[in-house]
Amino acid sequence: MCDYVQTQSLDWAIESVDHYGDTDIFPTPFEYNAIKGDWPEIQEHLSNRDLSTFSPSAPRMNLMPKPDGTFRVAKQLDPLDSLLYLAIIYEIAPKIESYRVSKDLNVACSYRIDIQPEGRIFQDENGWGDFHQRSKFLAESGRFPCVLIIDIADFYNQISHHRIENVLELANISQERSKNVEAFLDALTTKFSKGLPVGPIPSIVLAEACLDDVDKRLLSKNVKFTRYVDDFRIFCESRDNALKVLQDLTEYLYTSHRLTFQSHKTGILDIDKFAKKELKDPKEEEEKIKVTSINDLIVDILNETGYVITEDDIDSDVRAKVTINNLSSLFEQCLDYSSLRLGFARYLLRKATRLRTRKIYPMILANLQYLSPVFREVCLYLKKTLNEANTGTVKDALEDFLLNNDYGKLPYVRMWALDLFATKPNLLSFENALSIAEDSRRNLGLRPTALLARGYKNIDWVRGHKENWNCHNPWERRAIIWAASVLPMDERKPWLGTIKDTTSDVLEKAVAIKSLTFQ
Repeated sequence: MCDYVQTQSLDWAIESVDHYGDTDIFPTPFEYNAIKGDWPEIQEHLSNRDLSTFSPSAPRMNLMPKPDGTFRVAKQLDPLDSLLYLAIIYEIAPKIESYRVSKDLNVACSYRIDIQPEGRIFQDENGWGDFHQRSKFLAESGRFPCVLIIDIADFYNQISHHRIENVLELANISQERSKNVEAFLDALTTKFSKGLPVGPIPSIVLAEACLDDVDKRLLSKNVKFTRYVDDFRIFCESRDNALKVLQDLTEYLYTSHRLTFQSHKTGILDIDKFAKKELKDPKEEEEKIKVTSINDLIVDILNETGYVITEDDIDSDVRAKVTINNLSSLFEQCLDYSSLRLGFARYLLRKATRLRTRKIYPMILANLQYLSPVFREVCLYLKKTLNEANTGTVKDALEDFLLNNDYGKLPYVRMWALDLFATKPNLLSFENALSIAEDSRRNLGLRPTALLARGYKNIDWVRGHKENWNCHNPWERRAIIWAASVLPMDERKPWLGTIKDTTSDVLEKAVAIKSLTFQ
């Protein structure tokens, strides 16, 4: 029986990528610009893909560094596959959310679904605030002397596809669609039958669905807990009780899911140690230091002038300065931890990006290795804040890091650095950027080099790859076509026109059309 996604689901999917990207790990592919330009044809193509016979293309893979020195395997789907994956999830997500434990209980806090027309799929902040507040409430209740901390080992890569099919059927999703989702995932993992691709946003929805039975089991046993993704905090009346819960949950997760716990992230903490170690929230930390700074300012004004003022009397420019100074202080604290706190670092870098402040530049450039797990956020921050005055300093620090530091040679780090150079070509000479790209070609392929050629408007490189463009893999072929937009029109038109008229690949055609019309 045929199974198709609806056109309105695909409309939502392209809006989602436009607003939120396709992953939170990789740069958003340029192909989506071309897809939007040729949307009626692309939409028709995708809406006619029968999911019961559809097989996705091979995704891109990269190893993302973690603060503990290990790596997370991340994947980026082919853009058309990514849109189908999003459209599928759009159609089944409301039923998954209805099936999950109620959000009001504040136990399954992470990634509650709240689909919006502009492409948003989750509620704001993805539930971290609820997780933190629930943890704080239970910790301060005086009822629990200890907390059982649990983290599932290699969670995404160990999720069974058959288990996903089962939970989707339990959520009242048709058997056919459930089987087709399983088949889609099997194809992405080359029939390995387990593992969700880390990176694509729809994977988050399926991962949360898979843990719903665990949430319900703990609730049925009247266990007081809260969860964020695979991070459980279980509040216990005694260490003996905590040990019993750990035994029961270990057995259940293994027998029902074939999942196990990370030994170094699982244990029983006294409540005071838990509060000191775990009850830290970036927003709360920022708010505390902000209140302290404002109060200190009010006292200083009183001492110097004799005037009594309130917080409302402080003008916006002064408030902005206080905010930036506080952010800088918090970033300095963040860098002092022996192991990078990912959530804390991401929050501060994203806040600095929104504020467009350059105050933390010296700290970033002096700690690039330490910040390599959040190098995506570092590069996005630099994209928004670079100016002529700081280009030289940033160039020297980045080039030294990429050439002379082992972490600077990691494919994940270089992928983002090359993306930064392609969008900010004044940051590094084309020859130096090209050298870094060629040195990374075994891991990253030709695609970053092609995007550099486009960003730097290097016509010679494009001319040198016109003849053999179709000898590469699809990701690289499309990048060469995209780079052709720098060619003079009388040279560009016949070549891209031929590709447009002869290729059977709808995405290559869309990219050729977009490059052909680029001004």
